[in-house]
Amino acid sequence: MQQLLGVHLDEVDPSIEKYDDLLNETFELQRLGPFDVQEHLYENKFFHMWHQTDDLRLIVLQGSTMYPQQTDLSWLSTGATHVIRNVSEIFQNEPLLLRHFCQTRYNSRGNTVTRRSILSSLIFQLLRNPLGQSLIRDDEDSARVKHDIEVANQVDPDRPSEVLRRLFDILGYVIRAAGAQRVVIVLDRLDVVEGDMENFMEPLLKFMVNVEFTVKVMLTVSKPRSLNSRQMKRELGEIGYKILEIDQDD
Repeated sequence: MQQLLGVHLDEVDPSIEKYDDLLNETFELQRLGPFDVQEHLYENKFFHMWHQTDDLRLIVLQGSTMYPQQTDLSWLSTGATHVIRNVSEIFQNEPLLLRHFCQTRYNSRGNTVTRRSILSSLIFQLLRNPLGQSLIRDDEDSARVKHDIEVANQVDPDRPSEVLRRLFDILGYVIRAAGAQRVVIVLDRLDVVEGDMENFMEPLLKFMVNVEFTVKVMLTVSKPRSLNSRQMKRELGEIGYKILEIDQDD
């Protein structure tokens, strides 16, 4: 499955500890200080709504990083790593956690992140998860997933939306086969993904509203890129999403 999905283990499962260390080393000595998770996130009423209710499904940390100017890292990423490491304490009933870090290097030169690579990472994470192992052991389910991935691989590259649609369908099938009822997806630094972010957000939002299990999503996005709130409102409704604007120099 790893070869079919085209994933690399260091991208699917990077060391959160090393990433945290890099973020801390980068930002803690600057006069503006590191991202205060307690103040900006854990004490925020919308964050509480996100993890305590089913009304708010998507939360976005969006803002600019001022110091140091030479890095491509975002100070907001600390919020994502904290949630990932503490998901069992944050949620009353621990959900299935899937996550992907799009930018874990000090500089992004030579770092290409495709929309497809994010979905492949999430699918492979679940297949490696103990919940997904039952699917691998089932010949019929395993054959279906393998076939569906092969079909997605054969789609014309000039039809990226169709590729994403098929990969989201595969992700949904694997989650259902694993028996998960609540899923949390954390995507750090969606802003570095190739192409328009909206082209990834559209199938993600449709996935969130069309599946029969509960999906909660947390995104971090570093300015100057930003997300289209109209797109989120159209799919999730007025109270289904929240963008938290947090700039380092506020």
